[in-house]
Amino acid sequence: MGPCISTTRTLHTNATTLPPCRHNNNTLVIDLHDTLIHETEHAIVQRHGLKHFLNTTHAHFEIVLYVNKHKHNTHAILQQLHIQQHWISHITHENDLTKLGRSLATTLRIRNHTQPTLQRNHTLRITPFHGQRDSELLHLTRTLTRIAQSPHHHITDALQSVMLKKS
Repeated sequence: MGPCISTTRTLHTNATTLPPCRHNNNTLVIDLHDTLIHETEHAIVQRHGLKHFLNTTHAHFEIVLYVNKHKHNTHAILQQLHIQQHWISHITHENDLTKLGRSLATTLRIRNHTQPTLQRNHTLRITPFHGQRDSELLHLTRTLTRIAQSPHHHITDALQSVMLKKS
């Protein structure tokens, strides 16, 4: 069984709330396309270090993938890339973090630089991925581990503290 399609509580309604969080207190919403993968007409390329990133990060966060409503092949992509099902808790088409049924105090989003975003202070931006080899996910893994280990109870305080230490 794969990750839940959590644009709905069940697969047959239009509610946007995710099912209750099962394990971690922190939720990480990650934009799939051009952040973790790049899709062309002929191929799907995963960002360098994707599996290590997901394996490490899922220990600290409930991972929710955000995909555009027009992308319907998410499960096929995850299978093709051999992404472990237990790494991903949910897949959502909802862009507004306040509609996911998670506290904003414990929710963080990862997006690429080119996308407009709601809840900016809950968003960590990374360089857009277009198939090039980079080390963005390696750096992001370290940052997210520090955020998860932070003594701060609000995710934005932890993010600010970690980013100040990096400067």
